[in-house]
Formats: sequence, C-alpha cells, structure tokens
Amino acid sequence: MSEIDPVVREAYQELQRLSETQEMERRHQRFLIDKRLAIGAARKDGKIEDAQNMKRKGYPTEEISEITGLSVAEIERLACDP
Repeated sequence: MSEIDPVVREAYQELQRLSETQEMERRHQRFLIDKRLAIGAARKDGKIEDAQNMKRKGYPTEEISEITGLSVAEIERLACDP
C-alpha cells in the first residue's frame, strides 16, 4: 500500500486533538454542573436541618418558611424527633 499523504495524516491528527479537547471540555462542563448540584443539595440540607431545629423549638411554620426559603408544605413534611 502506498504511504498516507503527510497533509492527510496531519489533518487526521489535528482532528483527533480537537476531538480529545472537545471531550475534555464536555467532561469539565459535566463536572461543573455536578458540583453546582451538590452545592445546591448541601444548602438545601442545611436549610432542612435549620427548619427542623426551628420546628423543635416551636417556631411557627410560616416564620420558618420565611427564614429558610422552604415552602410551608416542605416544612410540614419534616420529621422532627424531640
């Protein structure tokens, strides 16, 4: 078989580099999204814990909602062991 044209080989190698770069960018974007979701979940967990503590101390549900940003329905569903 004849040797591959150097220009074609170089173009193919550049295409591979670009594909790898795009894959790295895609993975990086996925990482950032996952990180944001984890931070959001942790913040919500913190709000839930705060709401549970406030509920145990007898705060009115509406006030807990105002302070934490959780809905009244979410607060009413919380289990609060004394």
